[in-house]
Amino acid sequence: MDQEFHLNQKNLKSVLSNPVGARLKIESEISLGRIAGPFCKRPISNLRCSPIGLVPKKTGGLRLITHLSYPPLSSVNDFIDEKFTSVKYSSFDNAVNMVKKLGIGAKLAKMDIKSAFRLLPVYPGDFDLLGFKIEDEYYIDKAMAMGCSISCAIFEKFSTFLHWVLKSKSGSNNIDHYLDDFYFGGKSDSDECEQLMFQYDEICKKV
Repeated sequence: MDQEFHLNQKNLKSVLSNPVGARLKIESEISLGRIAGPFCKRPISNLRCSPIGLVPKKTGGLRLITHLSYPPLSSVNDFIDEKFTSVKYSSFDNAVNMVKKLGIGAKLAKMDIKSAFRLLPVYPGDFDLLGFKIEDEYYIDKAMAMGCSISCAIFEKFSTFLHWVLKSKSGSNNIDHYLDDFYFGGKSDSDECEQLMFQYDEICKKV
């Protein structure tokens, strides 16, 4: 595929119709160290640029996505083996069984990880695959991209690690997670649920 083709990808309509919103989101990600740029010229000679878009969040605000499945048959995602992208999530039955075990009046809580994928850094050797361009300026995504086929699988491994740490420290089995959502439980007459929430929060701060 001609290199120039990947340098001049047209961004999605959500960005073209809202350039100010896109700029604000990009600037926010730059301030957090998740995006490098802007560059007036290609910062990497073989930088591959993919289209970007904006998706509204349920809680308000915008989420920046990268269309790494474009163009068909020649996208970044096309070259990621499917065996690395498959994910096995915790089943709903696990949560149901936890509630049954805890009994009537059980305490339950849920905590999620904000900007989950974006917390994980990308190996610098892959920066050349994660470029994008807006208004003649180049950028490099340095964090796990929303739109990369392997992102869920990698983040699930990270969540499983957090789950293991919390279980090891607390000695409790009343923990479950589904990607970036963590669930805690405790009997009605105990503070186990509250303690799990506290310990989880402390672990996340250290990580």
